[in-house]
Amino acid sequence: MQGQEVQIKQQKISLLHKSMTEIWAALIGVAATTVVVAVSNNSSRKERDIRELFHRVNALEKQVATMKPRNWRS
Repeated sequence: MQGQEVQIKQQKISLLHKSMTEIWAALIGVAATTVVVAVSNNSSRKERDIRELFHRVNALEKQVATMKPRNWRS
């Protein structure tokens, strides 16, 4: 009878160890995914800001191009 109890305890420990390994693997996966998403989001924000700046500079260049020259001597 004690042999079966020892065997059952060993199976429980083995199962617990296996599930803890899976939990650690899942936590590492979540952490890695979080880092990748954060870096990607930061890169996208920079690209969006750069596009917005070029859009504004382009609009200003168009306004300057349509300005009439001033007569500075009058």
